[in-house]
Amino acid sequence: MDPWRQRPLQRRVIDKDDTGLARCNRFCFPDKPATKALGNSGIWMSPFVEKWIEKNPNYKYKEDQILDQIAAGLEHEGCEVGEFVQAKMVGKLIRNRKGQARDQIIEYCVRLYTKESWIYPLINKVLREEDLSKVDTLGAFCCYIRSYLYERQKKSRGEVIVYRGINLEPKDIELYKKSVGEVKSWLSFASTSRNPEVAKSFLANVPEGKVPTFFIIRFESEFSQYFPGRDISDVSRYPTEAEVLLHPGADFRIKKVEENVGPSKWTIIHLALM
Repeated sequence: MDPWRQRPLQRRVIDKDDTGLARCNRFCFPDKPATKALGNSGIWMSPFVEKWIEKNPNYKYKEDQILDQIAAGLEHEGCEVGEFVQAKMVGKLIRNRKGQARDQIIEYCVRLYTKESWIYPLINKVLREEDLSKVDTLGAFCCYIRSYLYERQKKSRGEVIVYRGINLEPKDIELYKKSVGEVKSWLSFASTSRNPEVAKSFLANVPEGKVPTFFIIRFESEFSQYFPGRDISDVSRYPTEAEVLLHPGADFRIKKVEENVGPSKWTIIHLALM
């Protein structure tokens, strides 16, 4: 049996805005291996989120104020990118949740993130660029999503493996090759899957000049108490994708880069989450 043969993947569409291209945009953004440029952030902490927490140290005790900040921030940034109607609607929907338990509000923020809209591309662009000019408008939303990912989970035994399929430019693959053995980060939220067939499905159509790249991402839970991310299938709008969302700023060691694997000449990059 050819382990790299792509098997048919059946998706259950639960939202009319589901398109293969749109899903690929979230799962397959060509993240570069980065070194955190701001401060001495912890291995699971985004410098952007860390800066917002520094400015709002008592945010857990000001839930209504933070809810207003999330709503106003998304409204403002949505209007900035031309999504006036959606931005106002999102702000209203968030404000309507005043009085709900904090964990319900946090879960709703995760649902908003997983929806196909302008929100997740903007959030991840800001995180990748460490754009601190957006801390006051988007920091609270990012912090709430990270809070969901950070909650104590059942400790799994042994090794956890998740996967990503991304079409990379050759120069980006060179960055990974030059960084073998080093600790790097993806500064944004990173969508992975427990199901390798989901990740492989995003490599079915390779644009000219790109290299199909399959990430095998391991985490040895016996050596660390928490997985630096969370399975969000229960709250995602696309549960069959078995999505595991990694923390922004989660660190990993680049273990190995294999090139020209199989008939499709894939590059396989092995990462070890810290």
